[in-house]
Amino acid sequence: MPEASDNELQESLRSSHPDCYERCIARREFMRSTLGIEVPDDVLPSSNIPTTVPPFFLAPNRVFAVER
Repeated sequence: MPEASDNELQESLRSSHPDCYERCIARREFMRSTLGIEVPDDVLPSSNIPTTVPPFFLAPNRVFAVER
């Protein structure tokens, strides 16, 4: 799971790198709404790797999502 961030760190990222912050928020929302992963508000996922299923690393064009 990605490293947790406190409010101060999130605000710092939001003000200094707003595009990066928005990508993290969008990724977190995707993880919640599409993948069904319960991601706490203090987690800012900075990559898609935590949600990749390891058997598919060798076939990156074959990634799946579970719809709820």
